[in-house]
Amino acid sequence: MVELTALEFLAPISMFVLIFVVVYAILVKTKVLGENNAINATVGVILALIFSIVTDTRDFAQDVIPWFAVLLVILFLFMLLFGLATGKVELKSWFVWVFVGIFALIIVVSAFSAFAGNIVPYVSGDDNCHVSYNGHYTDYCDDSDLDPTILKLRDWLFEDDIAGAILLIIITTIVIAIVVKK
Repeated sequence: MVELTALEFLAPISMFVLIFVVVYAILVKTKVLGENNAINATVGVILALIFSIVTDTRDFAQDVIPWFAVLLVILFLFMLLFGLATGKVELKSWFVWVFVGIFALIIVVSAFSAFAGNIVPYVSGDDNCHVSYNGHYTDYCDDSDLDPTILKLRDWLFEDDIAGAILLIIITTIVIAIVVKK
């Protein structure tokens, strides 16, 4: 078997290049910032640097990029199989939307795992409670007058993964609603 662990040192560089190329290509194609390639390249470099330097965004990108590669290989294999079976490759809109949905799911799951720890401190607990970090967030409130079912539900909602997931779903829904209206 071939030893490939040394290639891990190239991961940040390849991630930087990939993010720069994708952002630059999107900006040039959509002409959001105009036709000035210097501005497009500068924005691409800045976003690629942010993804390379900030730990959470780097973790997010390192989670998403391999799954994106796997998804592209699967898409290619499906197209190859359909092409061999039918004689021509024709992508139906539902087929494309299935892969877009799978990729969106991969992004959402990766975002939950990468950013949940940063979101939870801002949404968990009551202002009158003392929140401390001992491996997980716990509150020291007087909950003796509350129903145990409500306490269990509250504790579940404010777990790291659940609270982060809920907040990201809300933000994603708002962004999608705004983009679709335009």
